[in-house]
Amino acid sequence: MKSFKMIQWLSLVLLLLFGCCCCMGGTLIVHNPGMSFIAHLIRYHCQDNIIVSPASFHDGLIHLLMGTRGASADEMMAKLQLNRQQLNEHLQRSIFNKTIYNSTMQMANRLYVDRRLWLLERYKLDIYRYFHTKVEHVDFRSIDGTVDTINGWMAKNRQENIKDMLSWIDPDSRMVLVTAFDFHGEWAKPFDPNHTTKEFFETPQQNGENVPKSLVDMMHIREKFARGYIEEVCAHVIFLPYKHANLSMVVLLPRDSNGIDYIKRNIHEVDLQALEPSEPPVEMELSLPRFQIEYRTDVSNIIKTMGIRLIFSPSANFSGLTKQQGVRLNQFIHRVHILADEGGYNTSVASASVQLKQSVVKRSVEAQSFTVNHPFFFCIKDKKRMYVAGIVNRIPINL
Repeated sequence: MKSFKMIQWLSLVLLLLFGCCCCMGGTLIVHNPGMSFIAHLIRYHCQDNIIVSPASFHDGLIHLLMGTRGASADEMMAKLQLNRQQLNEHLQRSIFNKTIYNSTMQMANRLYVDRRLWLLERYKLDIYRYFHTKVEHVDFRSIDGTVDTINGWMAKNRQENIKDMLSWIDPDSRMVLVTAFDFHGEWAKPFDPNHTTKEFFETPQQNGENVPKSLVDMMHIREKFARGYIEEVCAHVIFLPYKHANLSMVVLLPRDSNGIDYIKRNIHEVDLQALEPSEPPVEMELSLPRFQIEYRTDVSNIIKTMGIRLIFSPSANFSGLTKQQGVRLNQFIHRVHILADEGGYNTSVASASVQLKQSVVKRSVEAQSFTVNHPFFFCIKDKKRMYVAGIVNRIPINL
């Protein structure tokens, strides 16, 4: 009996030690590739806003995968959890998805390669067929010229809100992938701009000290929304549908401003793609800050921590893209812009009375309230893909 109790005690100690190691930055195991990208990225940042596009990121990796062979392809397929049939199905869906939500979101990916690199015609044709883009030759040694080329392409690609994709490029590069995503949607239940007021938004502590609150534009609406609570991240959740069918913003709100750290550490426990309301919508008074955020980063290190490393190494095999040797990926630049505002409110069809309008701003004892006045996590998704996800620690006031 004592021996059995000793084994139980040792098992408990090992379990606790393993859990602590995970929280302190040990190996992070995430079974969903999109969630893996999000979970790894937000662990490397503290106080800044982090906005990414898992859909754009995933499509960028597929661009690269189509040009890999051998061990490089095997590694990518394993980490993206794809087999050949699933890859072909994804590519077929990409043809359809070229026009999906085109009035709401704009997604653009492009691979830039050294001008001395000879590309296989099959690869160029496939990239255009499935993603309606092309591979472009540049002279990386001409830093200003390459930067102007990439930024110029972005401007021509209707990415008006992403004016400067980048300001510098490594002159020793052989291959650089650029992905960009812009989103501005119309709500199924728009906010009335007349109800938007200046209110305080709390920010997390820095080095154990409180940070002054900031005044932000807080939007208000009284409507029926689905909400709930997610134990894994100790956060309230609300589902905000957009005008386009099946597209919605999901907001995870911790109990206080410092609770966002718990979400960062445990978001990999939640399958956001499968997250759906479990209860019918109820009437509530929602307060959501208006925000516009632009985020840019080189996600190369994030990809490596996810377990995709060979494509960055001298042993990378890109023989599906070119027959020349020694080609590897140097940078994977990811940039996202999102605007969340009143979203399509039409005064000509508004039917609310003045009395009802006033009740939206003043708290009602008859309706539940959901007030997003401190850091939160959110994602924008439909039933098939996650287009945007991120942490909002502060609301920019200069945009």
